[in-house]
Amino acid sequence: MEITKREILFSFIIMAIMVFLGTVISRPILSHSLSNALKTISSVQSKDSVTFNYIKRTDVGDFLAEGIINTINPVSIDDIEGKYQKIKKEKQEYRRHTETYTTTDSKGDVQTHTRTYWSWDTIHTDVWKSDSLLFYGNVFTYKDIRYNPAMTYLKTIKPKRGFFETEIRYKYYTAPMTEQGTLSGNISDKSFINLRFIKNQNIDSIIKESEETINVGPIIFWIFWLFLTGILIIVFCNAENRWLY
Repeated sequence: MEITKREILFSFIIMAIMVFLGTVISRPILSHSLSNALKTISSVQSKDSVTFNYIKRTDVGDFLAEGIINTINPVSIDDIEGKYQKIKKEKQEYRRHTETYTTTDSKGDVQTHTRTYWSWDTIHTDVWKSDSLLFYGNVFTYKDIRYNPAMTYLKTIKPKRGFFETEIRYKYYTAPMTEQGTLSGNISDKSFINLRFIKNQNIDSIIKESEETINVGPIIFWIFWLFLTGILIIVFCNAENRWLY
């Protein structure tokens, strides 16, 4: 299909309109990214208990506090040794599965096959978790802080089974009683709000990450917007634009 000069001209007009609209739309996106970055960069910083308690007394607003979060009332179970912030126990059963699948040969004939395989399937999960946390002498509950402790695999216990019993095993995952990171949030009227514990990150890395992601939102938007513009121009050029003649 031949593209006329008028269609090329109107394609440039469509592009100009879309770029103008994209500029208008992208401004709030960039403004939001800048606002979030500025909020992080301008937060009051703390790396010790003295500064953190000062933050609590003076209602400074947004803050970043680097430190160690500790577990109060750690949990333990008889199956494994030690005390932890969180324990997860998965009961798994070795089960036989059957599935069907199809293949197509060189002549185009479709054949159906059956495959049998065995796998360990989780049939039950138990979780034990401490009820409170300590950060620079201040007690928090899990409802106070957005925080999911990092769990790692500990061990697998496979009990002996009887002759007619199914094969069972137990897998254990644990979270340590302490974890290094940064607590971010806001302090107002001597109360903490919007608390989030960022694991394994210090204040410097959080600020650097915030600065580096300022343009991520606008870049993603412009990639989508230019792709949409290209689609619109292609559709326009392939349509019967009789009204141009």
